[in-house]
Amino acid sequence: ATVGTRATAQERLADVVLTKLGAVVGSSPASALVSVEGLASQFNQVMTRLITRAHEPALADYGIELVDVRLRQLTLPEQNRANVFARMQAERGKIALKYRSEGEREFKKVVAEAEHEKTRTLAEAYREAERAKGEGDAQAMRIYADAFGKNPQFYKFRRTLQAYEKILDANTTVFLPADAEIFQILSGERKPKAAR
Repeated sequence: ATVGTRATAQERLADVVLTKLGAVVGSSPASALVSVEGLASQFNQVMTRLITRAHEPALADYGIELVDVRLRQLTLPEQNRANVFARMQAERGKIALKYRSEGEREFKKVVAEAEHEKTRTLAEAYREAERAKGEGDAQAMRIYADAFGKNPQFYKFRRTLQAYEKILDANTTVFLPADAEIFQILSGERKPKAAR
């Protein structure tokens, strides 16, 4: 179809573009149209989609090749503003929830890794402590055995003192017979115990 004048062509082209503009903007997220919190909008991509969709009907119906479309102002009808802002808030809420979920997931991962490392380190430290304790106990037993072999009476005296030290404290009163071995050792008499 011919359009006759330039004014008619502009009018018909405006109809095609406005029809396609509503469809393209309606199918785009609100964040694609405006820049929020320093994030780049996807406005150029929306405009490219608009040109692509409007190009074919403009060429087929009017023989006009649509090369570019520029918007001077992007306004919303009053009745749509509340819905658009609610949609923008919902989109921002989804993005915030996504970031919170990712943060929570990362937090749990770091805590789990730290717990694993803590458990591994404690197990390793316990194993090393037990090994050192075992070596110390073995060396102590060798020393005791060596001491017992060289001087059995001194070893017996030492063990008797250790036993008394474990069972007696400053408030304990003990009554022992005069022929108790501890008295004999301390007095230097070393008399054998009397048979009972």
